[in-house]
Amino acid sequence: MRTRQGPSVALPGDDRYDFRVDLRGAGGQPSTGTEFEVRKGISKMTLEPGFALVHISRIPPEQLHTERLRILRMLADSGVSAKFPKLTGTGISLTIFENRADDVEKILETCGQYFSVKRGRSVLTIYAPNIREEEGLMSRIIGHAITAGVHIDHIGDMHDQTTMVIEAGSAEKLLQSFEESDDAPAQIDYQGPFSGKKVKVMKFGGSSIESAEARLAAAMKVVTAREMGFQPVVVIGSIGRKGLPYSTDTLVSLLQDIDTNISPNPRELDLIVSSGEALSGVVFAHTLKTLGHNAEAFRGGQAGIETDGEYGNSRIVAIRPERIEKCLLDGNIPVICGFQGTGGAGTEAAGEVTTLGRGGSDTTASAMAVALGADSVEIYSDVDGIKTANPNVIPEAQTLHEVTYGEVAAVSHLGAKVVHPRAVDIALTHGIPLWIKNTFSDDPGTRVVVDDEAPERRITGVIRTGRLVYLKFDLSDASPEDRAMLEGRIYETMAENGISLFMINISTKSTGFAIPRSSFPLFAHLCDGLVLPSVSKERSAYLLQVGEEPSPQVVNQTRLLASLAEVHGITTCVTPGCSMVSIVGHEYIERPGVLVAILSVLNAAGISVLQTSDSNYSLSLLVPEAETNRTVRLLFDYFDLGTPE
Repeated sequence: MRTRQGPSVALPGDDRYDFRVDLRGAGGQPSTGTEFEVRKGISKMTLEPGFALVHISRIPPEQLHTERLRILRMLADSGVSAKFPKLTGTGISLTIFENRADDVEKILETCGQYFSVKRGRSVLTIYAPNIREEEGLMSRIIGHAITAGVHIDHIGDMHDQTTMVIEAGSAEKLLQSFEESDDAPAQIDYQGPFSGKKVKVMKFGGSSIESAEARLAAAMKVVTAREMGFQPVVVIGSIGRKGLPYSTDTLVSLLQDIDTNISPNPRELDLIVSSGEALSGVVFAHTLKTLGHNAEAFRGGQAGIETDGEYGNSRIVAIRPERIEKCLLDGNIPVICGFQGTGGAGTEAAGEVTTLGRGGSDTTASAMAVALGADSVEIYSDVDGIKTANPNVIPEAQTLHEVTYGEVAAVSHLGAKVVHPRAVDIALTHGIPLWIKNTFSDDPGTRVVVDDEAPERRITGVIRTGRLVYLKFDLSDASPEDRAMLEGRIYETMAENGISLFMINISTKSTGFAIPRSSFPLFAHLCDGLVLPSVSKERSAYLLQVGEEPSPQVVNQTRLLASLAEVHGITTCVTPGCSMVSIVGHEYIERPGVLVAILSVLNAAGISVLQTSDSNYSLSLLVPEAETNRTVRLLFDYFDLGTPE
C-alpha cells in the first residue's frame, strides 16, 4: 500500500484540488497478509510528515546536565511531545510536531541558550525483522539515503526498525531510491500527521441546526464519533429553513427589499450571504465547547478553500487544509463554514469571499473529506436516509440501506433534497465513502456504494418534481437551417438566464421542454414577441408567440414588421399545471417492458402521460399536477416499494 503527497487532482467540472492522492490500488487495501509477512530485508516503510527538528546547543559544560533536564521539563509542562530526544556534546536535539514549533520557539527564547527550529521534516520508519542481524542491511539503508542526496537529521534503530528524520522535500527521492533497489519494501505507507485516528467529515445544516435542541442533537453526533475513535471535522450550513432569520433567503432579501429596482453588488451579496454560515459555525463550535470538547470555527477561506472567484456560484479549485490539520493535531474539532471560500490567486476576486451556489455546503464536505483523506463523509438532515418515496406523500416509504452513487445523483437531480449531485461526484471520483443520515435518529442511514456493490434490487424509489410548465415550439414551417438557428437561440436564452429545463424533447418539427412554474414569467418576458431574422432567406423573419392567443407585444411586432419582412409565426404551446414523476433504479430501468408496464398502470387509472424521458438511472413521466400524488402512489404500489429491504 502506498499513499503519498501527489499533484493536483482534477475533479469533475474542471475543478482542481491540491489533495493527497491515494495510490493504493484496487479497493485501497494492501494484499492479504502483506503487512504480516515474515521475510528478510525491508518489510514495510512508513512516511509521516508534519514535524520539526529542534537543536539546543552551546550549553556550558557545568550547566549541561541541569539545563537539559530544565528544558525538557519546560516543554513537557507546556504539553509539547518530544520525539526521538538525542543528547549531543553541548546540548540536546529532539523532534516535535510542526504545529507546535511557534510555541517551542517562545519557550526556548526564555532559556537563554542557543537553539534552532527547523520546520518541514518527515519521519521515515523502516521495518525489517532482523535489521541488526542481517549482514549489511543497516549500511545499505544509510547508503540509499546518501545516494539520493538526503541529509539525515536523526537516525535511531531498534531490533526490527530504524527511524530517520529527514527534510520533507527529500522524502520522495529517498522512497524512489528504495523502490528501485533490491531492498524495495513489500509495503510503503504514507501517513498524515493525524493518521493515528480516522477522520470523519460530518455536515449539518438547515433543520439540523435551526434550534438549540437541534444543535445539541447534532453536537452529540459529533461527540459520539469522537468517542468511537474518529477525529470529526464538521462542515456547517446556515441556520434554519427559508424564511427564518438567518437563512440564506432571508439574508438575500435584506438587500433586495431596500430597493427592488437596484440589484445588489455581487461581491457584497456574497459577503452578507456567507455570514449565515459564519454565524452558525461559531454557534455550533460553542455548543461543542459546552459539552466539554474544544472546537474552532473557520470560514471557508480560513480552512484553505480557494475558488475560481465567481461571485454567487464559485467552483472550488484548491484546498490547502494546513490550519484544519493543525486544529486536529491540537486535539480540537474544526467547524468549517460551508458554501464559501476565497478567490484564488490570479482571479478577479483574489482573497475575497465567494459563495459556491446551491448545495455548496454538501460540496464543501465532500471536497474537504478528499483533502484530509477522510475515512468517510456523512450528510445529516431530518430524514433517516434515502427513502423509496417522499414520506410526506407515502408514510410507509422505506429507508434504503444502500444505493449507488449514480442513483443518489439521479435522485438529487430530480429534486429530492438529500445531497447535492456535485458532492456525490466528488465522493465517487475520489473513493470517499458517503453516508446519508438523520440528526435526530440512531438509524444507520443510507450508504452510497459503487455499482459493483449495488444490491440486486428493483426500483430504488419514486421521486416527484412539481409545479412545472411544459412548452412546445412548433417549428414545422422553418427550413432546416432556420430550425437549427431557432433551437439554438431558444436554448441559449434559457442557459443565459439560468432557467432549469426538464423533459427536453427535440423532433424534426418541434422542440419542447418543461420549466419551473416560477420561471415562466421570465421565459415569457424573454421570448414573447422575440424577432429572429432568417438565416436562409432574405427579408424573412420569425416571430415567437407564447400561448395560443397573441399578446399586445406580438400584435405590435407583427404590425411593425409587416412592411419590412416576411414574418413567420412560431407558436409556443403552453401546458401549465404539470408535474414530473420519476422512477430511479440501478440497471432496472433498461429492462424490456418497464415503460410499457408503467404506461399501462397509469392508463388503467385514467392518468394522462404528457411526455416521457429517461437516463441510465431514471425514467420520468410528465403528468397533470392534480394527479401527482396518485401517480406516485400507483407506481409505489406497483413496484412494491413499501416492503423492507
